Amino acid sequence: MIILLIGTDLDHLPVEFTSISSNSNPVKIYSEVMKLPIRLFIAMCLLLSALYYTGCYSDQFEPEPIIIDPVDTISFSNEIVPIFVTSCNLSICHASGAVPPNLTPANAYNSLVSGGYVDTDNPTASEFYLWLTGDGDRDIMPPTGRNEDLIELVLGWMQQGALNN
Repeated sequence: MIILLIGTDLDHLPVEFTSISSNSNPVKIYSEVMKLPIRLFIAMCLLLSALYYTGCYSDQFEPEPIIIDPVDTISFSNEIVPIFVTSCNLSICHASGAVPPNLTPANAYNSLVSGGYVDTDNPTASEFYLWLTGDGDRDIMPPTGRNEDLIELVLGWMQQGALNN
């Protein structure tokens, strides 16, 4: 008599499949024994896929908007344009004749506002904000990485009406 050990606990098998006699059909015994691991594998796959699809719900919720203190007026020319000068309007980026919008000091405001990059009614949905945060499958700008201070500053400026000050 040979005891069958094929990746399963023998206590869960019916008694007639736990041993092989000389006149037993080994193919039938093998196929019956293999049904248990296949059933376990299928059950695990179904369980894992259910967990995967029900566990990924973060895209269904919008993040809470950041509210900037309206007492502090943000100056476009003194606080935002200097960031453009050091991070954005380099010769290969957002300078004159390069990738829109043109963020040179003389053209940045008109390029952003008239180009449709700023939405003062819904600042977190504006193109400018979405590029800075990398939301909506956009690459994060500037390419050096996400800058929370810049995001907060720009969002506050748009919440204050995107003034050319």
